[in-house]
Amino acid sequence: MRRLTLLAFTALTAASLSGCPDYKKMAAEQLAAEGYEGAELTAGTGAGTSYGFTATKDGRPCEGTIAVTAMPGSSAADFSTDVRCKVPERDKPEQAPDDPFAAQAAACEKGDLKACTDLGRALVEGSVGQRDLERARAVHVKACEAGAMPSCNALGTLHLRGLGGPQDEAQAEVLFTKSCDAADMDGCALLGRLRFINRRGKEARELLKRACDAGSFIGCDGLGAAYREAVGGDEDMAEAKRLFQMACDGGEASGCGNLGTMYLRGEGGVKSDARAKELLERACKGGVTSACAEHKRIP
Repeated sequence: MRRLTLLAFTALTAASLSGCPDYKKMAAEQLAAEGYEGAELTAGTGAGTSYGFTATKDGRPCEGTIAVTAMPGSSAADFSTDVRCKVPERDKPEQAPDDPFAAQAAACEKGDLKACTDLGRALVEGSVGQRDLERARAVHVKACEAGAMPSCNALGTLHLRGLGGPQDEAQAEVLFTKSCDAADMDGCALLGRLRFINRRGKEARELLKRACDAGSFIGCDGLGAAYREAVGGDEDMAEAKRLFQMACDGGEASGCGNLGTMYLRGEGGVKSDARAKELLERACKGGVTSACAEHKRIP
């Protein structure tokens, strides 16, 4: 089962929160920790915790989005970033390279829905020179309408984060619901995460449990976050740790990051900086940018 990591649930901020979190401040601090300088944030639409931003990193102008999830009174925040940094003229190739996704595009045109989903994912997750978010949306639209639920999930994530087009939380919910109703458990997990963001805790936990029980490691990671943050039920740090371990073992990088944070704080058992560093490095290599920043903070 392919994993989607665009909406990672990583709890990687140790700030103690009370009342309504200052999402913009938390987003700015996270960007600074990841090495972005002079970040200017503008609020997005939807749940009110997504921001567009411009900044510089290593002397290069960058732009992107950062989404913040934090429950009132929580001691943790979840960050999801997408950044595009301009390639200096001197570093650009003199001639445009061949399309690295030509074979997938050809298969997609012939009706191979898996190839379409893989192409759409590659256009989002590829290197700076290979990414094309607008094209990714178009590819996922075609595949989703033809019945490929993984593309519906990916398209919903693009809508939720405002990538490749306008941010549209309502459309994301429609797409996740479509996938979940079709018994795609990753779709149910993503819908559960959206309920988590929108403070609909009981529904979130039910959807995430259903997904995890059916084998979705995205669901197990999200359910672990619900137990850790007491969303939709009681707090249970030991159960959260078990679920994050399950997600991490299943290849969900966000689960490794969450588990690493628990070891770093000593939540749910023993505190171990060495184990935390190992897990956060694994999450970082899996594309969880906030895990990279947290990993660097450990001596």
